[in-house]
Amino acid sequence: MSFLYAGRVSTIVFDKTSNTMLVTKTNLCCAKKYKCHSIDAIKSTKACLRGTDEGSVYTKRYFLIVFVATQLDNSLLQLKLMQSSSAFRV
Repeated sequence: MSFLYAGRVSTIVFDKTSNTMLVTKTNLCCAKKYKCHSIDAIKSTKACLRGTDEGSVYTKRYFLIVFVATQLDNSLLQLKLMQSSSAFRV
């Protein structure tokens, strides 16, 4: 899956053979940042609605958030994987 947000392209790859989730973020200058997490470390996944729809102000957006357990102190790391204005995409 690839997403374009604020001049960045985020790509998420779930690899079942190596049991990893690779998150790649590429900016406009083609510089890449990689983060690799184990699929077993995923504790929960949530879809959140944020924003408002009052009068002429429409700022509703949906986020897909994955909570991953860290290896050092077993706390949860929050990863925002996707943002969309459509509920069907999330």
